[in-house]
Amino acid sequence: MTGSWHMVFYIAAAMNAIAAISALVLLKPMRLRQTRADAAT
Repeated sequence: MTGSWHMVFYIAAAMNAIAAISALVLLKPMRLRQTRADAAT
């Protein structure tokens, strides 16, 4: 596959999917916890 950009685009798409899943799984609960803590004070 020398000279082909297909693998580069596949890797970039996979990294984008990982970032999106991470945002949903990790960042969203962190944001909710912070919002609740701010509302309690």
